[in-house]
Amino acid sequence: MSKVNRDTTTYRNLSQGAVVNVKVKSPNLDFKFLHLMHSKDLEYLHTTQRKHNCRYFPDLEEFIYKFSCFDTLEKAIQEYTSKNGSKISKNKNTYVKNLIKKFKAIDTEDSNKLIGKSNELRELEHMHLKKGGKGAFVIFGITYENSFYVLDMNPEHDFD
Repeated sequence: MSKVNRDTTTYRNLSQGAVVNVKVKSPNLDFKFLHLMHSKDLEYLHTTQRKHNCRYFPDLEEFIYKFSCFDTLEKAIQEYTSKNGSKISKNKNTYVKNLIKKFKAIDTEDSNKLIGKSNELRELEHMHLKKGGKGAFVIFGITYENSFYVLDMNPEHDFD
């Protein structure tokens, strides 16, 4: 199996020698804004993992693999969020308000399409790295089309 582009996977039928392109809409995790946010990024994750002698990177790698195995982004997000819904208010939670403010300050073509013409950020969501909204490690991001754009990683769940 080889990737032709992000939405198409090529399968080679060895018995018939045919090549078939199949549209695949597996969800994507996109980390392009993580560095620009100057927030809790991979360097922070590395430092925190060493400080607390935790398994943050293996947990993240496992999450990335399992997340990409879902058929749709909606199913993946539903699986990794709490069954009780999010209790984080983007209007009251200082941590979340700061994330939104930092993202709005990024002025790129890609970031602007996520903000939209009304200057309102699309819904900021968070997912736990364990199914059912379990575990302390949380990632914040924005969904657009079939991608979850990661803006922040919070392995210690210190945003309440």
